[in-house]
Amino acid sequence: MNLTEVEKKVIGKIEEKELVDLATGLGNITAPSGHEQPMADHVEGWLQKSGFHCYQQNLCEGRSNTIGILRGKGGGKNLIFNSHLDSDMGLPPLPGGPIPPGPKIRVEGRRIFGKTVQNDRGPMAAFMLAAKAIKDADVATRGDIIMTMVVGEIGMGPIDEFQGPRYIGKGYGSRHAVAHGIMGDFALVAESTDFGVTWIEAGAAYFKVTLKGTGYYTPRLPDRGALKDSPNPIVKMTAVIQAIEEWAARYEKNHKVQYPVGVMVPRVAIGAIRAGHPFSPSTGVDTCSIYVDVRVPPAMSFGDVEKELKEVVLSPGFGGDVRHPGAGAAVENKR
Repeated sequence: MNLTEVEKKVIGKIEEKELVDLATGLGNITAPSGHEQPMADHVEGWLQKSGFHCYQQNLCEGRSNTIGILRGKGGGKNLIFNSHLDSDMGLPPLPGGPIPPGPKIRVEGRRIFGKTVQNDRGPMAAFMLAAKAIKDADVATRGDIIMTMVVGEIGMGPIDEFQGPRYIGKGYGSRHAVAHGIMGDFALVAESTDFGVTWIEAGAAYFKVTLKGTGYYTPRLPDRGALKDSPNPIVKMTAVIQAIEEWAARYEKNHKVQYPVGVMVPRVAIGAIRAGHPFSPSTGVDTCSIYVDVRVPPAMSFGDVEKELKEVVLSPGFGGDVRHPGAGAAVENKR
């Protein structure tokens, strides 16, 4: 690789141990989505110690973006490095419950293992060290380098009793940063992409699908007949799940998009189900809900996805409610 003298000077300021120590240190901080403040404070402390102009943007209690800026000499394009403070640490804490400790990072040879480093604190550490190397090499860029370490990338959406800004994900912090003055000409988003580079990513639409029924004490259940006659919404939901799975296969095939950087296949998943009382299965159940994650390619609207899903939910003939997180009330569909 033919490097310029400036590039050599910058690379010479990068020390492997410093990068490993930063990545593992960040990786061992317990900060699941909705509880990112320990990460925001730690990153701000590192930026201050390293001589960057930095500050926090508070979105709500316990959730703050951290912004670090390396000023350019002027007349150039501004570059944003973006990564997220929250990480996959298992299930998010329940309302009012304790925050479980995250997995510990381990280093074996020249490899670092751990979910939090993979997504997303390893890439975060890499661009933090890159910006520090540029600063320490005293290389004056014309534009600013803006580091945005943001909350709420992990996929969440307020629904049911899980309400409030603590449950907002999928770009919550990035949207806040842009809306409050963080702008650039280009942005590099740090994500776990198997070392690939892409400029395309599907959106995400979350839906709650509910069927209603009649709860019966087990000994008083009516005789079984056709599925449509079952009073049990859990039983009827099996047909809706099958319909969604069949639609998902068609959806993924029909909306696959070929880009110069690869193929986008927007996936669909049923990620949760709620019904009844696990400690008392004999009392019956009146409602059953499933929670569906639909990935949406750039050319498709969320409204079109919702229409498709509603048709699929109705297809078994049991009716059903389809709503998305944040909707004030369900839209009841009957056929």
